[in-house]
Amino acid sequence: MPYEQPSDITADYLHIDPVVAEAGRLIRLIVRGELDSDTARQLTRVCTRMLSAPRVARVELDLTEMTFIDAAGVRSLLTCREEAETADVAMTLRGPTPEVTRVLSVLGLLDHFVIADDPVDRSPTVTAARAEFHGEDFDGWRRRSAGVRREAQKTRSRALDAINRSKFLRTTDS
Repeated sequence: MPYEQPSDITADYLHIDPVVAEAGRLIRLIVRGELDSDTARQLTRVCTRMLSAPRVARVELDLTEMTFIDAAGVRSLLTCREEAETADVAMTLRGPTPEVTRVLSVLGLLDHFVIADDPVDRSPTVTAARAEFHGEDFDGWRRRSAGVRREAQKTRSRALDAINRSKFLRTTDS
């Protein structure tokens, strides 16, 4: 199946502008608007599709213009990260807004993502994007990713336990 770059992907209050740079090795998804239960699947689909492109080594989710995120949006970011790890592609959250940073921090998930706060040149002709977050230490990056995956599994397990406890409480309250 040939790779096709979509121009602008829009779902209700979410806009995703894909930018392919470095001869296809870098995919930057500029995310604008609200990442919530109505729009989260769109980001996951676009990210998964971009990860299937040949030669992709890095994906950046540019969140500088994201205005809202809820639990479904966080789940979408985690799914994108897991898909990137499965594809052996490095993923970075670039410039998350204070709201996004606060939500990830409150949920204890901030350390599960590689975050770059520096501004980025958004032109499609970018030739030398930096990968300072892991340098040339790919083995270290892989070890850190494995640790993050284990922590994510523990977090999912705790969340499922909390959901099950709340279902039990609701049925006994009725």
